[in-house]
Amino acid sequence: MLGLGQRAQIWVGGPAAASPELLFETDGTLIEAPNWSLDGACLFVNGDGALTGGAVKQVTPDDGSWHFLHGVSPDGTRLAYVQLGDFTEPGRLAVLSPDARPVVVDTGPGHIDGPEWSPDGRWIYVNSWSPDSGRFAFIAYPVS
Repeated sequence: MLGLGQRAQIWVGGPAAASPELLFETDGTLIEAPNWSLDGACLFVNGDGALTGGAVKQVTPDDGSWHFLHGVSPDGTRLAYVQLGDFTEPGRLAVLSPDARPVVVDTGPGHIDGPEWSPDGRWIYVNSWSPDSGRFAFIAYPVS
């Protein structure tokens, strides 16, 4: 839930856009984990921790870690997600292959969030925050 006076907004921007565009704004619902549909026609978001759509199917391994799914590869065969052992250590980028084996990518000491695939499936973009510098960054990791 949002706190008193807080607002949630969805902005979309890109290389061809003159400036980012505000698509949605609310003071009543916490919005998280935006994901584009494969055809790019719509954006899926969680609202207050829920998203309707049918029966739940576990797709990541039961390895004792928390998994925060964000990105589906353009060809629909791989998933990119944040893996957390617990909430005292930073999240790590994990890529789940078609054979359901995750590969954890070394992302350094900072926490990462929001992995998304490039349109060609060769890169994964993440937001990163370093406790050492206190700075946020947008980083791209190559995917083989």
